[in-house]
Parts: sequence; C-alpha cells; structure tokens
Amino acid sequence: MMNGNALSRVQSIKILGVLVDDKLNFYDQTSSTIKKCHASLSLLYPIKNSLTMESRNTLTNALVLSKIRYCMIVWFDDSKKMRKKFDRLLRILARFVLKRRKYDSITHDYNNTLNWLNAKYLFRYELAKFCFKSRNNECPANLNQYLITSSPITRTTRRKSYAAPNIINKTKWGEKATKTVASQVWLDLPESVTSSPSFNVFKKKVFNHFLEIQRAEAVE
Repeated sequence: MMNGNALSRVQSIKILGVLVDDKLNFYDQTSSTIKKCHASLSLLYPIKNSLTMESRNTLTNALVLSKIRYCMIVWFDDSKKMRKKFDRLLRILARFVLKRRKYDSITHDYNNTLNWLNAKYLFRYELAKFCFKSRNNECPANLNQYLITSSPITRTTRRKSYAAPNIINKTKWGEKATKTVASQVWLDLPESVTSSPSFNVFKKKVFNHFLEIQRAEAVE
C-alpha cells in the first residue's frame, strides 16, 4: 500500500528506456532490444541497393547499433549465451552493410573493413568509458570514484597472471555486479590507455585496444 492505494505486482517496468524485470535477469530488455534492431534493419533493406557502403554503415550505426549500446552496461550480463545472441545480430547487420549473403564469411571484413567490436568487446568498451568518467569525476556524484582498483590482488591461471579488484564476493550476483566487472575491466587496461588526458582521446585509444585484441583472437 502507498498513500492508501494498493500496489500491483508487475513482471517488468520500464525505467529510462530499460526494461527492469522482477528477477533482474533483463530477459525482457534483451528480447526487446533484438526485436527493435530487426525492425529498424527491415526499414533499411528496401533502400539497400541505393546506398553506398559508407551510407549503410552510417545508418546502421545510427539506427540499429545505437539501440544495442544504449545502457548496455546495465542490462548486458556478458555471459556466453548473451554474447552469442548479440554476435549473431551483429553479423546480420554486418552482412547488410557489406552486402554479403547469409553464409559468406565476413570475419576479416568485420574486423578490418567495418572495424566493429563484437558483443564481448563492445560491452567492455562501453564499460571502460563509464570507468574513465567515474575516475575523473565526470559522472553523477554517487557514481564518481565508483571503482575499486586500489591494492589489487594477483591471480594466476595456467596462461597468465593478472590483477583483480580487491573485492570479496560471496555470491555469483556479486561477481556479476557492475562495480566488480567495471573494476576488472579498468585493471586490465594498459597504462597508456588509462592515462589518456581527455575522454575523447581515451575513447579512441580504448576502442583501438579492444579492436586489436579482437583481431588477434580471430587469427588464433
């Protein structure tokens, strides 16, 4: 009850354009985003042959990819299942821009002609931009200095050692929390990127950093 009025339970509610569901898994937001992207792409298909590749790329970025990037750091959970869904969508968009058939290989042109990031690194790119603004007090006050990057701990795998945020997470929810993931993304960046003098310089450097990693992984 609120002010004498009964509150009804709903499965999801839209807040600033993001569908937040009662289980916080953002399935509704994910489905809605994919549907909106396909709807926007369907509007471009009739004029595909009248557009240059540059125009198709510009329109796709403005009308479709913008829907994926919007508040991505809030609803994208970076699981393999989520990446697979959006990588499939991104490749459909790339084939439209490149005018390729359904089963044509586009990996090289995706990475070197379009210079697009896949779902994994697009999420990290959006998160890294938030990290830079947070560390430089360019966010709302409650999000400034949000990261935990001091006194990092060292973890070792069979292939490498890396710095991890000094955060104790007792649940999987804690491991997926924005503060944990964002802090890890920031610690993984080289100093040549994190020490950028301005946001615009940082955006270019961090984008190229992730694109180079993505290209290297495509060759392996």
